Amino acid sequence: MMADAGRTRDEQLAHLYVELGAPLLTYSPRLKPGLVLVGIGAAVAAGFAFFIPLVSLLGVLVMILGGAGLWPELRSTGYRICPAGVVVVGWRRIECCRWADVASLDFIRTQRRSHGWALAGDSDLSADIRRQDGAHFVLNWITQPVMAFLDANVYAVLLPRVQNELNSGRQVSFGEVVVGPEGLLVRGALTRWDEIEKVEFQHTIVVRKRIDRPLYLFNVHNLSAFMALVNARLSSGRFTVPGGEAG
Repeated sequence: MMADAGRTRDEQLAHLYVELGAPLLTYSPRLKPGLVLVGIGAAVAAGFAFFIPLVSLLGVLVMILGGAGLWPELRSTGYRICPAGVVVVGWRRIECCRWADVASLDFIRTQRRSHGWALAGDSDLSADIRRQDGAHFVLNWITQPVMAFLDANVYAVLLPRVQNELNSGRQVSFGEVVVGPEGLLVRGALTRWDEIEKVEFQHTIVVRKRIDRPLYLFNVHNLSAFMALVNARLSSGRFTVPGGEAG
């Protein structure tokens, strides 16, 4: 849902906060530090260009450092996480996504790199949200508690809907895997339920078969709902998760 373009940005936000609740977390791109470095570097580079080339070169290096820090922020979108959904504050427009409107939620961990080498223990966590109408939002720089909050709220509204579809005999796509009455369909190949011993998550999803070698899944949407529904089917023969009924 896109906010009313006829209102000011502050009015749009206020209207959405009435509907979704006051923000629990606010993120806005931090442009000031990068802009300050770029400005200082430009001033030094221009001021000493004809007198002290070495100092001028230092100014250019400061500009590059400032630009490197500025680029990730320019690519990021501001957002507000509210009790009933997310408000995305873009450069051009403001949109919102209620939990009930979420089609898929994925979490992406991106390793920071320096000259091609990963910096151990330092990574960025982002949430990738797709709305049912096809709109796509990426929330950068989230923390583990925020990830848990997003996951719990989307799971609570998504699970009953998907559970009913599966128990009605329909297939449901979870990214690269389609879950259905007969089993798991991955890239056109069907693994039947009676062929599966268990499904577990070990940095990626591992489908352990009774006879054949394991199947590894790397691109599965709505991971929590997928794991809960698949394990319910393996243990009870139905896609019925305890507490997963619609309220």
